[in-house]
Amino acid sequence: MLIGTKLILNSIKTLELNASNSQKRKMSILIKLLRRCYRSCTDAKFREDWGFCYPPYGWHETISPKLAKYVYWVFKPVAHSLARKNYVFSINNIYSALGHIYVELDFGLRLQQTGMIDSSKTLVYLWPKSPIGNAFKHAVTPPRFKIVLSGLLHILLYPLLLRYRFLAVDTAFSDWNHGMDTGERQFHSLSYRDSLERQRRYYDLLHQTVGFYPLARFHPGPQPDALRAFIRRDKYIVLQFKDRTANATFQPTNPETYLPVIRLMQSRGFAVVLAGRESMPACFKEAGVIDYANSHLASALNDYYLVRDATAVLSSGSGFTAVPKTLGVPVLIVNVWNFAYPSARRSIVIPAVLSQSGRMLSFREQYDYTIKYEMVLPNTDVGRSMVCHDADAELILTAWLELLDYAADDQWVDTDLQQQFRQSLSGYPISLAPTLVSEAFLRRHQSLL
Repeated sequence: MLIGTKLILNSIKTLELNASNSQKRKMSILIKLLRRCYRSCTDAKFREDWGFCYPPYGWHETISPKLAKYVYWVFKPVAHSLARKNYVFSINNIYSALGHIYVELDFGLRLQQTGMIDSSKTLVYLWPKSPIGNAFKHAVTPPRFKIVLSGLLHILLYPLLLRYRFLAVDTAFSDWNHGMDTGERQFHSLSYRDSLERQRRYYDLLHQTVGFYPLARFHPGPQPDALRAFIRRDKYIVLQFKDRTANATFQPTNPETYLPVIRLMQSRGFAVVLAGRESMPACFKEAGVIDYANSHLASALNDYYLVRDATAVLSSGSGFTAVPKTLGVPVLIVNVWNFAYPSARRSIVIPAVLSQSGRMLSFREQYDYTIKYEMVLPNTDVGRSMVCHDADAELILTAWLELLDYAADDQWVDTDLQQQFRQSLSGYPISLAPTLVSEAFLRRHQSLL
């Protein structure tokens, strides 16, 4: 069978050389499917991480909506059977991205907690396997909440959920907006502005459920022995940084700006652990930071345990911040250029400030650029004409001390300047976010309010 698969792949590649562009696209999809099949059969680690069956490209946006409209009417009895058993299924989830998995699970749990999902219903997250999602394979979930990892079931049921929306609950924190095909392309994805508007609902849930961190109970046991032995200290903080432009990071983080925080916490008897998957900077190694990120222990499940038991986290603008936020661990997020961070109560942010032609943009102007250019601004001609001003070491240390002060009594109340920041962005969802903007940052940039 494997030899046959290889021969088919080689034949398709030969045909692809002489095909039209449309035919090439179709062949490319077929090649990807066959390659995945081949790897699933021959690579045990790949099969463990991703499973044998995975939704093909376009399944959610194109194929499922058409199946829902033209074919899945025949499965009406199945839909009503699931409804009688009180199942509802989360849709529109990005199930292979760290930031989305944690926030979207948290979203559904808070909908249940507030009664926005009927208490008689069981909420099911039916996802294909992925290295990150697999961390929740053996999670201890509440009675009416399930995580099922099956690519085949996901493929088969997704069109059903789009056709029979009484089975579906939307917990998306993205622009995904799948629905039964109406002939309108925009029906399957939201504009960036509308995707940010979705955050209002989540922020409202956060304000209604203060102190509720359900994901922190998904793995109630102690850290794995190997991880605990690797850290060698009960008290520690976690660092994460970005070494490239991505997400809310306009430019690579300067790791030297973290050094005062590292030295402070080490002087107080804390270990300092590097998480994420970036290479260890030389200055971190010289400072004695523990390199978990590049160790054999680095995994999605160990990420959970590592952050859950940390005293606090210092992170760049990355999906990684969703882990401490949803686990209730205090986190300082630095150098977020687009203000589009998923928020949480025990968190402080230092935004990056953009300037153009020597003039600093106001916070509202900067947010307007986020709406207009979305996440790709740094890669546009307009973005390349700007200068990004990240936080320096002094500001990061001062904001870190703010974080520790807030965490000491767990009272996260706006100062007058923080209220002014919200007012400067009134009308936008971010003005409702529980995350506080650093007081020291706002004092330094008060003219931008």
